[in-house]
Amino acid sequence: MRNIFSTFILLFFFFNSSAQYYSMDESKQERDSRMQTQRVNSQKFKEQKIKEIKKFKFDKKTNQSILAGIYNYDVEGNMLLMKGFKKGVAVYSYENSYDANNNNTNSVHYRKGKLDGKDVYEYDSEGNETMRASFGKGGRPGVKIVSAYDKDKNCIAMSRYKSNGKLFYRYEYDFYTDGSRREARWYDSKGKLGSVFTYDCGAVGKTAKEMSKDTALYCVKYDVDAEGNKVKIVELDMKKRHGWISKTTTDKNGNEISFVSIDPKGKIQWKSTSKFDANNYRTESVFYKKGGADVRSRSEYQYDVAGNNVKTIIHFGTKKEEVYTSEYVKF
Repeated sequence: MRNIFSTFILLFFFFNSSAQYYSMDESKQERDSRMQTQRVNSQKFKEQKIKEIKKFKFDKKTNQSILAGIYNYDVEGNMLLMKGFKKGVAVYSYENSYDANNNNTNSVHYRKGKLDGKDVYEYDSEGNETMRASFGKGGRPGVKIVSAYDKDKNCIAMSRYKSNGKLFYRYEYDFYTDGSRREARWYDSKGKLGSVFTYDCGAVGKTAKEMSKDTALYCVKYDVDAEGNKVKIVELDMKKRHGWISKTTTDKNGNEISFVSIDPKGKIQWKSTSKFDANNYRTESVFYKKGGADVRSRSEYQYDVAGNNVKTIIHFGTKKEEVYTSEYVKF
């Protein structure tokens, strides 16, 4: 389990897919900021002419660094290949293809050298992802998602289809003039309206019985803490998820320094914190166990003068740790 979690941490902060997603509570400004960060990262690799990154895991038993991952890039900074290793042996890989606008159009997955599936993406002239489809072994169809956008690049509709091609459900979205969400409507496979998510906060505090069974509330509020950091608070009221609250805190530079998810009983189900240096490089991340008091893991990140991550140390408690280093190869 620890190896899986440490791999998640590395991929969470390192792997940078060009495919777009749209969070239920993400504003247009936040989406634009996120996409800009992805473009900056690709531009950095392009300017530095990074061709390949090799990641190594230090093995205490042999006192040697063993290959843990390989990442290949093209001259535009797009990731062409990601390959993961276990004890020096390749166990999985992803191969990506891009169009003339550097949009990821195909991602083929391999496990232990055998084809394990692929994802296909399509885009409109503005670079918005209009379709993504997953395929399993032997080309077996999987989930398909089709999206539509308005002139301001807001996602106004999203339909998810089953592997048999039949509609599973559909979302429709309305926006205010500033790009923030006003309403989201969920329809089932037969086109029947199931839930209406409103983003106004007037109804927060009502009990589930006081609310219409076909209406849900997605309340997004903002506050400032004692240090002047921006705090984003999401309150969710919908059927079985009634009373859930999440709080995301960002610093003045837009870096996420903490996230916490609280269940209706007031218990913390997920908590993470991060620290950044003067260059906005993440220097530490901490993941907590349920309850939010005990640390599951703490990671430290070190960088070279160009801002590339060259060393990551993941601490599990006070005695166990994993050390990863990176080497950068240029064209």
